[in-house]
Amino acid sequence: MLDFIRKNARSFLVQMIFGAIVIVFIFWGVGTFRSQRADLLAKVNGQVITVKEYQQVYNQLLRGVERMFQGQVPEGFIKQLNLKGQALEEVIRRHLIAQAAKEMKIIVTDAEVARVIQQMPAFAEKGHFSPQRYRLVLRELGLRPEDFEDSVRKSILEDKVRLAVTGPVAVTALEARQWYAFENQSRRFAYIRLTTSDCLSKINPSEADLIAYYEANKEKYRTPKRLKVVYVLFSYEEFKEKIQPSKEDIQNYYQSHQERFKVPEKRRARHILFKVPPNASPQEEEKIRQKAEEVLKEARAGKDFAKLALKYSDDLASKDEGGDLGFFSRGQLVAPFEEAVFSMKPGQISDLVRTPFGYHIIKLEEVRPEHVRPLSEVKGEIKKRLVQQKLRQAAVQAAHRAYDEIIMSGGLEVWAQNKGVKLNETPLFSRDNPPPGVPSDPAFLKAVFSLDEGELSSIIDTAAGPAIARVIKVEQPHIPPLSEVKEQVVRDFREEKARELCKEKASKILKEAKEAGSLKAVAQKEGLKVKVTKFFPRKDETAGGELPAPIVARIKGLSPESPFPEEVLSDGQAFYVLECLELRPADFSQFDKEKEAFTAKLLEKKRKDIFELWLKNLREKAEIKLYRQL
Repeated sequence: MLDFIRKNARSFLVQMIFGAIVIVFIFWGVGTFRSQRADLLAKVNGQVITVKEYQQVYNQLLRGVERMFQGQVPEGFIKQLNLKGQALEEVIRRHLIAQAAKEMKIIVTDAEVARVIQQMPAFAEKGHFSPQRYRLVLRELGLRPEDFEDSVRKSILEDKVRLAVTGPVAVTALEARQWYAFENQSRRFAYIRLTTSDCLSKINPSEADLIAYYEANKEKYRTPKRLKVVYVLFSYEEFKEKIQPSKEDIQNYYQSHQERFKVPEKRRARHILFKVPPNASPQEEEKIRQKAEEVLKEARAGKDFAKLALKYSDDLASKDEGGDLGFFSRGQLVAPFEEAVFSMKPGQISDLVRTPFGYHIIKLEEVRPEHVRPLSEVKGEIKKRLVQQKLRQAAVQAAHRAYDEIIMSGGLEVWAQNKGVKLNETPLFSRDNPPPGVPSDPAFLKAVFSLDEGELSSIIDTAAGPAIARVIKVEQPHIPPLSEVKEQVVRDFREEKARELCKEKASKILKEAKEAGSLKAVAQKEGLKVKVTKFFPRKDETAGGELPAPIVARIKGLSPESPFPEEVLSDGQAFYVLECLELRPADFSQFDKEKEAFTAKLLEKKRKDIFELWLKNLREKAEIKLYRQL
C-alpha cells in the first residue's frame, strides 16, 4: 500500500483514497535476523551453532566497523573484510574453547563475572563501580546487560583455558639471554628503492593495449548506483525564534515533573580497603581479613580514621583523601557496601564488609536527606528542555501537514510550487560519496537509496530536522564505454605495467647481486644509487625511520652470512632490494636492568604462540559441518 501511494502520488484515485480516510504510517524495523527463529547454522563436534548465536557475533563486528566509519561504511567494504567468515570463525573458536573447558572441568561463576565487570574503569564513577553508569554505557553501545555479561563470561573462560594450556610454559635464563642477544643485535643494510614512477616513462600503451586491458578489467570501472534527489527540510533552526516557553509553561512542567528534580538521599563516607586478589587462596584471604580486623580495632578505639586510611587502604583513588568517597546515592556502589552504608548512622564505624574488591572498614560521615531542587535552580534546564521538545513537535507537525498536502496536491514539486517553497536539488551522487549537509545524513541516505525513480519518501528523521524527498533520477550501476573512462584506463594500465616492469627490474638486480655478492656493484652498473641505513636492532620495527615496517618485518632473519632475501620485497608503494652489510653483537650492559621486563614479554609471546598452535590443532581435528550458506 505504501509503495502504491508513493509511486502514484499524482494519481487522482490515490488523492480520492487519501481524502476519504486519514492514514497514519508508523514503520518499525521488522524482518531482521533477531525476529527469525533460531535455526541450525553449523555443528562443531556435534554441538549446535544457531543462526542467532552467529548473528550476535556478526552484529558486534558490524557495529565496530560502523563506528569506525561513523555509520557510512563504503560500499563493498564489508564483503572485502569477509565479515561473515570472520564471525563464523569466531563462533567456532568460542565453541572449541568451551568444549576444551568442559573437558578440563573449568567453570566461571557469577561472582567472577561480577568482579570483572565491577573493576572495569568504563563503569566507574569517582573510582567506584556505578550500576547506573553500567546500564547507561551498555545502552549507548546498543548492548543488553545479559549479552554483555555472557561475553565477559566467555572471555574469562578463555583466559582460564589459556592459563591451563600455557601455565606450565616458562622462559629459562638461557632462553632469555639468547633472545635478548638476537633481538638486540644491530645490523646495517644497503638497499635500493624502486617506485612505479621510476618506470612510468617507459610505458606508452597503444590503442590495442588499452582495449585489451579494458576488456579484461571491465568490472573495475563499474559505477555505483547514483541518485538525483529533490527534498524539503523542515529545519529545527527555522522554528527556534518562534519557540519561547512562557512562565506558566515552565511552572507547569516543574509541577508535573517533580520526580525528575528530586535529589535522592546522599551519604558521605570514608573507607579503608584491604584488597583480596581474585586468585587468592583461602589462607591468603584469611591473612588479609585478620589484618583488617586489627585496623578495625584501632578505628573503634578512637584513632583518626583518615590517618588510618592513608596508612593502610589499598584504594589508591581515595587513600590520599583519608578514604573519603564524597557524597553518593543508592545504586552507585556495589551492593554489600551500599547496604552497610545506608544502614548506618553518622559517626558509626561498620564491621568488616566483604565485596568483590576485598574487605572494607566504613565510617559514615554525613547524610543529606532527599529533597526536590527549587524552581529557581532548574528554570534554565526546564526552558532548554521545553524548547527542544517544542522545536521537534513544531517541525514534525509541519512535516506531517506538508506530507498530507503533497499527496493531495499530486507530488512534491507541485506542492512546492503552490506553497512558494524552494526545493533542494542534489547532483547525481553515490551512497559513499554524498553531497554535504542533509544528503549525507545516514538516515537520509538509507531512506532515499531504498526508493525507485519517481518515488516519494516517507518523513525522514535527520539530525537537522524532518525531511521529505523524491528521487528524480536513478542511475543504476553500469560499466561505461571505454571512451568515457579512457583517461582512467590509461592511468591504470600505465601504473600496473610500470609496477610489473619495476618488479621485474628489481628481481633482476637482486639475482645479479646474489651472483656478484654485492648490491653496490650491480647498482653502479645500472646507474642506481644505493642507500645505507644506520645500525639498528632487530626490535626496531622501522630501522630508525629509514625503512617501512612491512619491509623490516621480512628481513629479521638476514645476516652478513645470508645477506639477501629470497625475493624482492614490497610495501605496496615501492620495491626494495636489500643486502645485510654488517652485524654488531647485542650490548648486554642493560641486560640485568631490563631482564625482568624482557623475560615477561618473551613469556607472553611464547604463551600466545603456544595457545594459538593448540587452538589451531583443535580446529584441524574438529568435525565441523556447515548446514547453510552465510
